[in-house]
Amino acid sequence: QEKTEEENKLAKTAFFLIIPWILISMFAGLGPPPETAAEWTSTATEQQVRYFMLVICGVFIAFGFVGLRERLKTEVENFYSLLALTAILIAIPLFIINMLYWGFYLTELFKIQTTTNSTNFPDWFLPIKQLFGLISVVEVALTYFATFAIVIAMKKADWLSNTSSFVYTLLSLSAFVIIILSAFFREAFEIPGFAVSIPAFPFLMPYIIGINLLRKVGNKSSTGNVD
Repeated sequence: QEKTEEENKLAKTAFFLIIPWILISMFAGLGPPPETAAEWTSTATEQQVRYFMLVICGVFIAFGFVGLRERLKTEVENFYSLLALTAILIAIPLFIINMLYWGFYLTELFKIQTTTNSTNFPDWFLPIKQLFGLISVVEVALTYFATFAIVIAMKKADWLSNTSSFVYTLLSLSAFVIIILSAFFREAFEIPGFAVSIPAFPFLMPYIIGINLLRKVGNKSSTGNVD
């Protein structure tokens, strides 16, 4: 009975990590955000739905990391799981603020610009844009760092194979370094920095981890390793 209850908790944790990409797939057909204020205004509802869904995705990711932390404590791994939880609980509020900025603040600003037929943004817009650019760097970097730390914790608890942990560690650390460097060397890292900071992308590895956790729960003959 105790084992079944623990497996149910692990399955719920996996669900929290998986559901963001299920939600993301629902608006994948929307394509990239519009490039002009007029296009953004004409699709205002779509943009608000897009970014509100991303806010929900961020909340689920936070729930997932909390669940992983609680499960890993029972496996005698404390330091790295706590580090991961701390990083993600700082990252997700910043992520939510950033998504609300894109989905709702910019939408209203573009509506005003379109209505007044203005081609120029207010003088204060550029500093705010730069501020949220830095907020994006911080929250994305923290998300990748949290992924790296939770992978180390799961490896120490024998939840991941050597191959899986190596791949996840390499990808999360590489993305972490790229996003940090993009803040200081914008021209050199503009494209890779943009790629790793696409809102849905940092949630990809947690999604894969969630899939592997479901395999762990479903495989009754498992020895405890997640391949």
